[in-house]
Amino acid sequence: MFLVPFLKNFNDKKTYILNVILYFLIFLLLILFFPKKISAQSTIIDDSTKQVYNAKTSLTYQEHEVLADSIRKVPLDTSLRGFHHYLPTHKTNYQLQDLGSWASATRPVYYNAPDKIGTYLGLNRYEWFGYNPQNFQYFDAKSPFIQLGYTQGTTGDQIVEFLYARPINKNTNVGMRYRRGNSNKQYGAENPRDIWNDHTHLSFFTSYISPEKTYKLFFHFSHLNHNNNETGGVKLDSTQLNNNLFGYRLSDANLGKDARSWLTENNFHLGQYFNLAEDFTFFWVADVRRERNAYADDSLLSVSHKRYYAFTNGGNVNQKFAINQQRTQENTFYWWYENKFGLKGKFGKFNYLAYFTNRIYSWTSDLNGQVFTTYDDQNNAISTDTLSSRIASGVENFIGGKLFYQFSDKTRLTLSAEHLLGKDYLVSGKLESPIFEAEYKSTLYSPTLAQRQYVSNHFRWSNNFSNVFANEVKGIYKLTNKNQNDFVKLFGQYDVVGNYVYFDEKARPTQANEVMQMFRIGLDFGYKFKKFRTEGNVIYNQNIGKNLFRSPPIMATLRLYCENCLYSKVLESQFGIEAHYKSDYYADGYLPVAKQFYLQNTTNIDQYVIVDVFGNVRIGGFRIFGRMMHLNQAGNSGSGYQTSPNYIGLRRTFTFGVVWQFFN
Repeated sequence: MFLVPFLKNFNDKKTYILNVILYFLIFLLLILFFPKKISAQSTIIDDSTKQVYNAKTSLTYQEHEVLADSIRKVPLDTSLRGFHHYLPTHKTNYQLQDLGSWASATRPVYYNAPDKIGTYLGLNRYEWFGYNPQNFQYFDAKSPFIQLGYTQGTTGDQIVEFLYARPINKNTNVGMRYRRGNSNKQYGAENPRDIWNDHTHLSFFTSYISPEKTYKLFFHFSHLNHNNNETGGVKLDSTQLNNNLFGYRLSDANLGKDARSWLTENNFHLGQYFNLAEDFTFFWVADVRRERNAYADDSLLSVSHKRYYAFTNGGNVNQKFAINQQRTQENTFYWWYENKFGLKGKFGKFNYLAYFTNRIYSWTSDLNGQVFTTYDDQNNAISTDTLSSRIASGVENFIGGKLFYQFSDKTRLTLSAEHLLGKDYLVSGKLESPIFEAEYKSTLYSPTLAQRQYVSNHFRWSNNFSNVFANEVKGIYKLTNKNQNDFVKLFGQYDVVGNYVYFDEKARPTQANEVMQMFRIGLDFGYKFKKFRTEGNVIYNQNIGKNLFRSPPIMATLRLYCENCLYSKVLESQFGIEAHYKSDYYADGYLPVAKQFYLQNTTNIDQYVIVDVFGNVRIGGFRIFGRMMHLNQAGNSGSGYQTSPNYIGLRRTFTFGVVWQFFN
């Protein structure tokens, strides 16, 4: 693999920077070398002999659709629906639990059986901010275009986004994405601009489809840098003057400015597809991933920090730390190489896919040579161990396949199976039609590396867990009118999970002996009356047996807005109100040093309604939104809601954002 030599020295910062610069220069050369071909081969002329370039001539699609023979080239998004949703929780219809800021750690509110098997790292609380290689957007653009985005909140949230793509010729497109964002602390801040989260994401991409469509190539490189000044939540201490969970600027944080974590990721992806004959294709997909996770705390001797970490060792505030008594400074490095080879073809109405995957992974730390000391409850050293840099490594081989049957243009059956030789499996079936969808999934999947083995200044474990077993059934029934303005969707899901692995009340991985059962039903709806539109959803969730995956029993969202009520001849607009409700539940706590959410039974997250008002406006390729969040907050402080135990949601704040598209 030609990418590997560039990656071997990525632990060296200078080498890493040089590699990023190299790929950026290659990208610039691709853009600048073929300007004439673009104008000669990518021009669209209307009846007035004018060039017509807009969102409809810049189409997007995803690589996984190539494997499924169901490529849907979609124009660039210019809609106003949901345009004011800039937070991850908003974009997922509130089905993420976070820590109260734009770039904080997240976990899904509801359990879903995984769509992949094999060994994964498990330090994925910031995965929402990266790009999934299989869902990466490529372009079929007929002209160069630029999309600029900017979002600003009065509490300090700030996001800058840049997207550029252009054709090199009729068959080749190149582009880049850039996103820079940060959020400020709501509490425990030394000044109004005290940064909580700092995020950067950069990617370069290209795609090529030969004129005869006998060869397809997809390549992208992405880099993620995600820094967090950890707070540990609001400090509630009866000895403190400001002992108010919702004091915001007046409240202190459990962890001061000396606690921080960061994540860097580098991903190289290359997919190639060779048509060997009609309806018969050979493909090779290669991925290389490098991930660095770090945590540091320079104030372990402070009473506040000792008290915060105490629950991980039985509540003993004076418990000694395992490696260094004064500071924690640790890094882990994860490497992941994957090669997938396969064949896909068509026989009548059947499409088939078969593949073999080889995966190599390695997880190391910078604690090599450090002495790990284990203490008893009286702080007596009972054992010592010199640590090695290697935490885990392995080689895995998979076989798998899919079978598609197209009953009609809108009705499709998909059957799939994958097996990690000698270990995991995943089988599923899905039937899709205009009226209903039904899906069944059965899987036996491995616990993550972080659940099986971990070492830190704060704890250490080595577990030999059994595989987790899950059965999942989903169903959706849909009713819509002809123009799809009005719709009703009834859905339900039932999961049975055995040997579930979770982080217990001491934030340590534990395997359940009991079988979990989770059941939820819900309703999505939308209705339009003249210029007014309402839409929303209601979900009821019930766990049967031991409650180890915590979710609110009831969650509901309602949106009411007016479309094109102002200056409808010159602009499109939406002005309305949005309300979200969660019933009370014991949401999981969060431990930054382990980057894990864990079970807790002491803090009940009270039920709460959040009310926002919003406005979205579009004029040509320019869109702008304004959103007043938490409008119903009673005063600027003293009231509010929690997103996670001791982590508070945004106080009343105004946020605006713009997106501007330019076409040549």
